Amino acid sequence: MGLRCRVCVNSNETGSSSVISHTKWKSEAVHFQWKSEKPFLSDTPLEILMLAKGLAHWLGVVLPLVLAAPLAGLLLNIDTPSLLPVCLILLAGSPAMSFLGMMGSALAAGVSRSGLLAALMVMPLYVPVLIFGSSALSQILTGAATDEWISAVFLLLSIGGAALFFGPLVAAAGLRAFLK
Repeated sequence: MGLRCRVCVNSNETGSSSVISHTKWKSEAVHFQWKSEKPFLSDTPLEILMLAKGLAHWLGVVLPLVLAAPLAGLLLNIDTPSLLPVCLILLAGSPAMSFLGMMGSALAAGVSRSGLLAALMVMPLYVPVLIFGSSALSQILTGAATDEWISAVFLLLSIGGAALFFGPLVAAAGLRAFLK
């Protein structure tokens, strides 16, 4: 017996509600959001708008999780000197994950079952971030010296910088192709 995710969309005075599946709701919301051509009618380039959306997502969703990581680390019994390097790894790798996800979702915007397609496109790009992040984390938790794990952090920063540069460009191109 499988569980299905449902979202309540509308309710009337009698208390009955109409529900639609989350995936259908999400695809309709994406279609409505990007089918309106307001971003394309503004004087601001679409790449700048995508950069602003990506940074807003990172600042509003990901950064609070990174800031909550020391508390989670204490709950997981990670020794206190390792908490700062763990936060450094999360700060280095999270922009890459956020902007790579933006690229995938924008490229798959007009396709039915876009969530699955976006996941298939982005997963190979996530793998190096996960490998370098987990490598640095395991070296930190085993007590390795700073010069042993800092190279993985620099690699995470370089992947994040590339995603920060190419993410808005690819997302804007994907959305322009979707509207044509």
